[in-house]
Parts: sequence; C-alpha cells; structure tokens
Amino acid sequence: MGFCGSKSVTLAVAVCGALALGGCGLAGDPDRRVVFGEPPTDMEFQHLGLATFIQSEKPCYLISYDAITTPAMVAYGEQSSFLRSDCFRYIAIEGQRIELCRHIVSVNTLLYAGHKLNRQHCEESVRRGCCAPGTGRVDRELVFELAGFTEEDIEALLRKHEIPPSGTYCLLFSREFFKAIETLPNFGNDEDLEEMKKVEWRPHQLLRLEGYPCTGKFL
Repeated sequence: MGFCGSKSVTLAVAVCGALALGGCGLAGDPDRRVVFGEPPTDMEFQHLGLATFIQSEKPCYLISYDAITTPAMVAYGEQSSFLRSDCFRYIAIEGQRIELCRHIVSVNTLLYAGHKLNRQHCEESVRRGCCAPGTGRVDRELVFELAGFTEEDIEALLRKHEIPPSGTYCLLFSREFFKAIETLPNFGNDEDLEEMKKVEWRPHQLLRLEGYPCTGKFL
C-alpha cells in the first residue's frame, strides 16, 4: 500500500509540475504523444537550414521521425513539433505546395503541447498564403564536404558555370549539388532515401533575379 501510495504521489507531482510549467502537454489531440522527446542533432538542423535555403523538401527526408523541438515563447498548441514536420511545413508554405502537408505529424510531450501544428494547420497556412520563417543558416563548407565536393570540385564547378568565387553559395542551387544531397547523413530510413530520389530539381528564385552571381545559372 505504501509503495502504491508513493507512486500515486509521484505521478500527481509530475502532472502538477507539467501543468504549472504551462506546457499542458497532457491536453489536446496530437498525432503522436511522447514523454520527453529526442532533441535534433546539429546535422539535422543543417538539413532544415539547407532545405529552406534552397527551397526544396529534399533535405527534409534526411531528418529523423523522432527529433523534437520545443521553442520558447510560442502559442499554446505550438510548443512542440517534429523537426522533420517543421521542414516540410516551411517548404510547403514558402512554395505554396499544399501536397507537402501530408508529411506533417503533430506531437505533444509531457510538458509541451504541439497538437495544433498538424496537417490541417499546414494546409490552411498554404491556402491563406502565410509567410514561412526566413532562410535557414547553412554551413557551406560542411555540407559541401559531406556531399563529397573537394576544393578542386568546387573550383571546377565555378569555372564551368562562370561564377566568381564570391558566389560559391550559388552552387547549393545547382543540379550537381542537388543530386549529391542524397549522400548527406541520413537520419531517416531507406524508404525515405528512395522517396527523396524522386524529388525533382526546381530553379531557385535567385536564378531569375538580376544582380546576383547566380543570375541565369543552371537554367
């Protein structure tokens, strides 16, 4: 009896603590529920940054199904989300591509509620023409290296496409790099890799704007 009573008190304290912190992860109707969640790796954040930078969902397939973010100072019901879902949602909204919302899975943890960030929310955001978060940060040297590009490869591509060294970042928009994304660290699964290979290259908007080193390249 004493042991059972102790467990009940511990559970009560945990529940009260969760509610006191304002997370209210016990409420709502998310697609998935987890206790605490697994934080994303630095490389997975690179995948997210790369996806938003090149405006393509291809790197999103490399992100784990379990990596969860819990940003501070956000609305109730948007306190937790899978990084993978964030990635697809940002690309869906930015590119007005409602079909990508099928990848969205909402999640609640014990302390944080993210049930509002579901597929319906994504689709409604696309229909309303909402603005996605800004372009992500990419460690160019790291992703080029992991994609198998040597300094000689990069110099050769710059010459081939007549891009000055100051426009090295333009190579992230190239067809050559787009293909090489498949060789970056994969936190998903083999099925994801096959799906990712079906994603088609799309010209980035900078390629059509005047005044950039990338203007008119790769088209």
